[in-house]
This record gives sequence, structure tokens and C-alpha cells, in this order.
Amino acid sequence: MKLGYNTKAKDPTYYIQLGIRNGKKTTTKNIATIGKHSELLAITDDPLAYAKAQVAKYNEAMEKKNQVSMEVLLDFSEKVKSSEKVVSESTRKAVGYFYLAHLYRKLEIQQFFQEKTKDRKFTFSPDLVNRFLTYARILDPDSKLGSLEKMNHFFEEPDFDYQHILRTMDLMAENYDDYIAYLFHASNKVVKRNTAVCYYDCTNYYCEAESADEDYTDPITGEVLTGLRQYGLAKDHKPNPLVEMGLFMDTNGIPISMCITPGNANEQTTVLPLEKELIRMFGDKKNKFIYCADAGLGSYHIRSYNAMGGRAFIVTQSIKKLSNKLKEAVFNDFEYKLLSDETPVSIEAMKQFDKADPKNLALYRDTAYKVIDADTLMDVGLSEEKVFANGKKRNVKSYPKEKLLNILIIKDENIDSLKKKYDYIYSSNNIDNTILLLPRVIDKYKENYNKDVLVGDIGYFNKHKVCITDTSFNVVNSYTVAFLHSLGAERVTLSYELTKKQIEILINAYEERYKAHPNLELVVEGYEEVMISKFSLNKYFNNDKLYLKDRFNNLYKIKEKDNLMIIYNYKKRKDFNLSYYDIGINSLRINKEE
Repeated sequence: MKLGYNTKAKDPTYYIQLGIRNGKKTTTKNIATIGKHSELLAITDDPLAYAKAQVAKYNEAMEKKNQVSMEVLLDFSEKVKSSEKVVSESTRKAVGYFYLAHLYRKLEIQQFFQEKTKDRKFTFSPDLVNRFLTYARILDPDSKLGSLEKMNHFFEEPDFDYQHILRTMDLMAENYDDYIAYLFHASNKVVKRNTAVCYYDCTNYYCEAESADEDYTDPITGEVLTGLRQYGLAKDHKPNPLVEMGLFMDTNGIPISMCITPGNANEQTTVLPLEKELIRMFGDKKNKFIYCADAGLGSYHIRSYNAMGGRAFIVTQSIKKLSNKLKEAVFNDFEYKLLSDETPVSIEAMKQFDKADPKNLALYRDTAYKVIDADTLMDVGLSEEKVFANGKKRNVKSYPKEKLLNILIIKDENIDSLKKKYDYIYSSNNIDNTILLLPRVIDKYKENYNKDVLVGDIGYFNKHKVCITDTSFNVVNSYTVAFLHSLGAERVTLSYELTKKQIEILINAYEERYKAHPNLELVVEGYEEVMISKFSLNKYFNNDKLYLKDRFNNLYKIKEKDNLMIIYNYKKRKDFNLSYYDIGINSLRINKEE
């Protein structure tokens, strides 16, 4: 601890400060206020000496409080074990990990493993494996195999094999939530955990793999799950599959809980499941806290969840992304207050006061703020009540829930027979009683096609206000759905990338945000378009038997249409599932092969 105060101020305030080191950086944190110089003159003639004495007393009290006793028994008569290595190496053993061992014992993690393995037959100690892997990860981070090869450097020389590490990992995966909760409650006995403010953030890690993990089917539920290592947006721009990690920390920066998700997952979808687990972990008495995160983790459903149950939230908000009404409310010079004493103040006054005048020092250090009720209707600007030239008012349209089955055909077929099976028929040819599919790349739009059209380009909305949007819009969130509906899209086709769970989250968010049901379509069968180009290979090769082969011998079919080259995915999409209707999808579409 040290004394902190402004040496240039005439009436400084004395603080007791704690020095904190974070890697190579150092900073200080005020942990107690001794008082102002003028106030201390009432009790002492030398406030500075008095403040230094208070810091000394505080340090003495902290030293007594932080003292711990540790007893280590070493048998110095024990001989060094012989080694079969032909090259000599140092026989020194590491004993510095004894400090970590002391903390590990205080957490009583051994009791957790005893409880989880009491009804199972283990020929090794999972606690021993976990204990030394923990030491190795802290002191010398390496892979599981790399850490195993260095176990002989520890004084105790633990004896276990690589297969024991894998079995321990399986055991911990089975009891993941219980282990996290046990660590939290056990650590609370060692150091007081402050969960008044819980910080959350996400990051991703790249994997040294050449391809993403394939989707797999849960053998129990039958649900198709996304593989863990997936391509996504990497912060360091590495072209490798990613794994995403979300972490909650307490007020003192000590981790509370974490989650691991596929690298292509939306980080906003990771918050609420993990936060609900936190609330369960904290119990009824300590489940009120302040959620703190950056703007990317402050969506409406996250904020609304943390605005109930006695919780609160602090998230950053970009003013540029606010609606015009909110921008006007932020920048008008009314209802601002000083953070220190709630005194009304104007921004103009904060700009013009004399900063060199000592009387204005408190004002110089203060902050002006205002509170604005930023409900989601104002934020997005899509669900507010709008007044038209004829005086009529309307909100965002709510579509009825339906169960439609549609088909996209390329060649001319018997429309009458298709109409008996499908509700809507899309066709790239201008056939009667079908919905016209417009090319994604088009030189000129007609003023009015006098029929419904399926479009892949937002430019069409400038000519015709009613249409259906195709997968090329890559719709992955409720904001985009609402935006396209507001432009006049009667039906919005979702992106191929969304899983069933993500679609359900999107629909729930839309209904909660706009108090309306969207009209969504999902392609469940057919080959996906992965690329469209005006340069065509078909002019130089056989038009009917043209493929691109990748290094894994996958064949990507190439077709020419409307003077454009279209490359299709090698793998046909087969995801026809009637349960999509149950979560709110109105239309399922089959893209028929050419």
C-alpha cells in the first residue's frame, strides 16, 4: 500500500492506494480515503504526516491478515531415481509449485473427485492428473502430451499415462457445470468473492487444422449439432478453424465461469445460457448483480433479461447506430446533470467554464450525464408508429403462422401436378401461376413484373415494393428480417448457415423485439450456390459435365445460366424436418436439381 494524492492541488485528498501489476503494466487502485487536507487540519497540524501514518497502520494490519503458515516435509535421504536416458540431464527437481499445491489443497478439489468417482472403478487418481496438469498449465503451458513429458521435472514425479489424462478429461466434461460451481464455492472460502459486478467478454482461438469439424447427429435426441472447430471471423485474421470462448469474471477480475462454443457462433447467443447457470450457482441470496459488457454483447434480449430480478446492466452503445429520435435526445442540451451531486448543468456551460480557475477544479473533474429511456422500438426505428400522407398509422406487420411447402424448379415441368403437392412454385422461366426467380446479377430491372418475384438483390426494392428475398441476402438475425419486411419483403428466406437452435433464437428475438411474427422461409433440400461470376468456364469446356475438384476430391458442379457461371456446393443439403414449423418457420423450400 502507498499514499496517493495530487501534489499540485492546494487542498489535496489523501488516498490509500494498492499497486497492481498486470503483466508488464502497473496501475494503482484507491481502496480507502483518508480525507482532504483542509479537513485533516481539524485533527492534526501535519495532515501529510498523519496520512503517511495511516498508510503504515494499514500495511501493518494487512501483513498480519495475509500471513499464512505452510508446512512442507522433505526426505533428503531419498535417492534420485535412475534414468534410462543415454544423455545426461539435470537431476534438479522443481519445488516452486508447492505454493500452488498449498492453494490446491485449500480448495479441497480432491473431495470433488472422490465424490464423482466413489461409484466407479478407476485404476488411477483423476485428482492427481488434474492437479499436475493444473500446475503445468500455470508454470509451463503446453499440450497434454507436452505436459506429460515434463512430469519428471516435478519433485513428486507423478506417475500416470496419456490415456489417464484423456479419461480425466472425459470425467471433467461429464461434470463440467458441477466442477465450475464447486470451484466457485470453494474459492469463496479462501478469498471473499465479490460478485456485485460481473464482467463478460468473448474471444476466439484458432486451431491448427486444415478443415472445420463436420456436423454430427446426437444419438439420443437426433438433433444435428455443429462441429466445434468452425471457420469464423478471427481477430488476428488467421484462416484457420476457430473455437469461441466466453468468460465471466467477478469485480476483482477472478474468473467465475466459462463456455466453449463453435467458432462461427454468434457471441450474443452465449450470454444468457451461461448467465442463467451463474444465477443458479450464486443461489437466491446473491443472484443480484450488474452485468457489464461491451457493445457487441448488449443486445435487447440481453439487456431486458438483466433488467429484471434485481439485476442491472452496463453496456456501451454506439450513438451512430441509434435512431434519429435517440440521436436528437442525446445531442440536445437538456436534462444533463453532474455525476457528483445531480446538479442540473448544460453541455455549453461545461465547455465554456474557466478551467484555469481553482474554484472550478471540482467541475473540471466532474462528469455530465443524462438518462434516456432507450426501448427497442426507438432503437431500431422499425416498429414505431408511422404517420403517412393520408393520415393513416401502422406498425410493423405481423404475419400469420403457416405451414407452407414450396419448390424451386429450373426446367419447365407440369405445373398442375406440382400445384397439388406444393403451395408456391418458383421458376426462373416466366411461367404462369409461378413466382418468377430473378437472377442475382441483373443489368436492368423492369418497372413492374405484375407478379410476385423471388429476388437476390436489394436493388429491386427501388422498382417494386413487394417481393420475396432469397438466400443471397444471408439473413442471420432479427434486425435484418425486420429491415427487409419494412422495405416490402413479404417473405424472407434465411441463410443456409443457421442451425435450428439459432433460428429459434432469431424468431423469439423478433417476436420479443417487435411484438409481431415474421414470415420466414427456409431451404431444406437442394444444392447451395457458393459462387456466381460473369466469367464463365463453360465457354471453354463441356457445358454439361463441368466440375471443380478440390484437394479432398470433392466435385463442385458448374452451370451457365443467363450468361453467368454458377458454382454449386459438392454436398446436397438434406434437412427436411417438419419440426421447423413448430419453432415458427412459415415455409419450407425444396430447390430441385437441374
